[in-house]
Amino acid sequence: KGYDAKKNAMKRDAQQAYGIMLLYYKSRGANASTGLDYLKASVKGASKEAFIATYQLGHRAYFGIEEPKNLTKAANWMLKSYEAVQERKRSAT
Repeated sequence: KGYDAKKNAMKRDAQQAYGIMLLYYKSRGANASTGLDYLKASVKGASKEAFIATYQLGHRAYFGIEEPKNLTKAANWMLKSYEAVQERKRSAT
């Protein structure tokens, strides 16, 4: 009925995990494009909380995995991931 931050965080984490699993098991018949869609969906609106997905998207752009190599795009994704991790470290101390 309303916004539930905990429920949305669980959904985002599940999307990241399922997306990575589908990408990883592509050679075994998993649908990699669906996995990529899950990663992109987990980043929408909450890229700071989805640092696993932002890292993966940056990694794929850097190495040109199933897309043209794009260093600017890779740097932008990796920066989001780095900033999210640094923010978590600061808040933990």
